[in-house]
Amino acid sequence: MALQIRLNGTQLELAPKSKLSMELINPHFMYDSIPQNVIKAPVFPASPRNREVMGWFEEPQSGGSVRNFLFEALYNGELIREGYYYLKEGHEQKGYTGDFDDKMTRFFGDYQELSLREIDFGTLPIAATPTYNDLGMLAYCRPTIINPDFYGTNGGVLDYTGKMNDYFAGGYIVNTPKVPMFFVAYIIKKIAQITGTTISGNFFTHNTWNKLILYNTYELGSAATDIKISSHLPDMKLTTFFLELRKLPNLKFSFSTVERKMNIDFWEDDLLLPAITDWSSKTVHGETKRPETAPRIQLGYELDGGDGLMKDKPTIMQDYVSPSFANSVYDNIVALKSKFSTTLVDDATNLPIVKQVGISDYFAQSSNKFAPRLLFWNGFDTYPRALPKLNNIELYWNGANGLRAKCWSNTEALRAEQFYLAKQFVLNERDLATLDFSRKYHVNGMNYFIGSLSTELPMKGAVSCLLIGGC
Repeated sequence: MALQIRLNGTQLELAPKSKLSMELINPHFMYDSIPQNVIKAPVFPASPRNREVMGWFEEPQSGGSVRNFLFEALYNGELIREGYYYLKEGHEQKGYTGDFDDKMTRFFGDYQELSLREIDFGTLPIAATPTYNDLGMLAYCRPTIINPDFYGTNGGVLDYTGKMNDYFAGGYIVNTPKVPMFFVAYIIKKIAQITGTTISGNFFTHNTWNKLILYNTYELGSAATDIKISSHLPDMKLTTFFLELRKLPNLKFSFSTVERKMNIDFWEDDLLLPAITDWSSKTVHGETKRPETAPRIQLGYELDGGDGLMKDKPTIMQDYVSPSFANSVYDNIVALKSKFSTTLVDDATNLPIVKQVGISDYFAQSSNKFAPRLLFWNGFDTYPRALPKLNNIELYWNGANGLRAKCWSNTEALRAEQFYLAKQFVLNERDLATLDFSRKYHVNGMNYFIGSLSTELPMKGAVSCLLIGGC
């Protein structure tokens, strides 16, 4: 059985009995962090070929810079894993030591930990129409939102109508705060453009979720000639933006870090897919089973404390909590909270309604803030309209059209029956090369997701897996 390791396409020479250990984690069951796979590369001997690949790093005269190495691990000709290799030490007798990194936690490079407000997204023209297109897609809209508190107690000085982006008889009213609100799909595509990545998936073609917009209260100044995009985005890190956004529609992120590609799809869809791979014949007899001790879920979001209507949590904004299970030893709850929330709706006008002091050059309001909130662009009728609902999907957790019912019911059902099975399998290189954490695997009459997998290459024994049952 042959283990091969390539750096930048060149096969390295390995010492006898060299091993590559792998601990892989299913990322789709983790909502608050990006899991880091652990892959331990062997020590590479300082052979002439390896020294050339490493740039003779062990020599003091070679300087301090280290090449960026593309790492490929192959087993019996199958590509098992690829990522990047970070050289740590070089020694003419002891060889080369370094770390593997799949760059899951560094996919966006230097932008990874920047706030959206710190990233230069550029500018766009101020459109007189309710929407503006860029990159061949809707970039921003200017929906009418009831907000009597935008200028605090000073609205009367400006003849303020009490509505942001107020609209009448075919045009925006002069004395109204001009507040553009950017489409989430557009901002994600701009992130891809800026970071040199490719981001695609069903999120962008979904006829409801691709209408999602980012609420804000940042008014364009009276002298503004264009829109600085970053000023109208929430103050949250880029990675936080994706992780928190994921929680409402229960998104699934899939990465190819070497190709710098990311797909955004819907996890609920995968839960409905049948198992297509049967590992029953590969099992080692015996397993350890343990229950899920928190089978219930609590779904909620952090409300915008700057909105007077959110001081006492409105009933419609309440968390969803799974009902208690009768006759169950374990009845604990796992809580999932998103930093993104939404607004209330005024019954009389069917417009979003808030009571929130805005960000404006007037009346020393430039230091005010807003929390992340989302709405759906509904299009134009009497008003340019954005609401917490569109096409029978609502941004509230409860109700027949709420997020729990539309985006979390299958996940909740899985959690209610979930258990864990520690089991070993006799796998081959093809099994490892085609491993898919988003699909179910059939084992002895039941379906499972693979929660984690641990093995060594060359494989001289069974592979340890933690299976997630209940699907």
